[in-house]
Order: sequence, then C-alpha cells, then structure tokens
Amino acid sequence: MGNQLTNRKIDIEIKCSSNSSKSNKLTFLQSKDERINIIVNIMMPLYYTTEPITKDEINELEAIWINIKNNNIVNYSELKKSGKLIHFNSCLEWFQQLFFDRLYDIHSICKPLFKSSDREINFIEAFFSFIFTALDGQIFYDKLQSLAESHCKRGVKACEYSLIGDVMIWTFRKVLGDEFNYNIYNSWVKLFSILLSVMIPISVKNEYINNDSQL
Repeated sequence: MGNQLTNRKIDIEIKCSSNSSKSNKLTFLQSKDERINIIVNIMMPLYYTTEPITKDEINELEAIWINIKNNNIVNYSELKKSGKLIHFNSCLEWFQQLFFDRLYDIHSICKPLFKSSDREINFIEAFFSFIFTALDGQIFYDKLQSLAESHCKRGVKACEYSLIGDVMIWTFRKVLGDEFNYNIYNSWVKLFSILLSVMIPISVKNEYINNDSQL
C-alpha cells in the first residue's frame, strides 16, 4: 500500500513538472504586450464590466453624491436622530470615515499614501469632483492617463485600484442603507470600470517594465 502511494505521488509530480514546462514554453513564446494583456485581464476584479454607462446613470450617481454632501440621506438622518452618529458633523464626514476605516482594515499597507485626515478628505472630494466634471471625451481619458502615471511614481500598484472600487461600493451601501439598490450598484460598477480600464493597464505596464527580469 505504501509503495502504491509513493508511486502515485511520483506520477503526480512528474505530470505537474511536465505541465509547468509547457506553461513556461508558452510564456516564453508570448510577446511582451501579450503577457501584459494577460496580466491586465487577471488584475480586473470580478465586478469589472465593459458595459457602457448612460448619461442618466451618471446623473443619478452625481445626485446621490450631492445628497451625501448636503446631508440629505435618509439613513444618515435616522441614525443621527437615534444618537448613533453623534461623533460626525456631516454625512460626508461619516462617508469618509467609513471608507478609510474599511480600506485600512483590508489593506493597511496603503495607509502611508494618505498620511493625514486632510489628505483623506482631499482624496474623497477630488475623486468625485474629477469623475463628475470630466467624464466625457478624450480630455477625460488624457487626464486619467496622467493621473495613473503619477500614481505609479507614488508606488500605487495595479491591484489597489480594484480595492478602491470595492471599498467605495461597500461605503455607498452602508451610507445609503435601504436606498441602496441594484441599479445604483450597477451604475457604480460601470463608472468605476471605466477608470479601471485606463489605470490598471498603465500600472501593470509600469510594474512589468520595472520588474521585467522577474516576469
């Protein structure tokens, strides 16, 4: 019985080694651009979509964001009245706290990128200001490309962009409460997927070039 198990183990190891060799040959035969595209596809989150977002969907998301800034969210008002949010002066402040607490909880290594609460506030406000004022035409994509390149210099990795989108969806769900629905979720996924479609390829290419000897 022991010899049978040993022989079976050796057989499995030989097959795995054979498959690994084939994989290495395929990788060797692929061009650099093909390898980068493969990595980009792997890096895209499960929620990523190529489905285009409509103007109405953008307007709805922008209206929600304006309501958050104006404390005009039912869930926030109810929790505020109940005394559960006494430490927050506004819905925006609550949104920010939820977002960064969640982000640091699942990816604490990114905390040095923000350093202070002022930088956290600036990130949230600049993020939404950018996507709702520039989401149209080539200028938007040019700015997005420039933003991705500057983030590469700061050490932001491709995998971190997906986390931001995931945490942002989670934060909207927490803040909106019962008002959060599939349409809002789907609109946000479409919107953030646009950002990912530009920023992740640039980030992957940058990481590939800087670590070419390891890939």
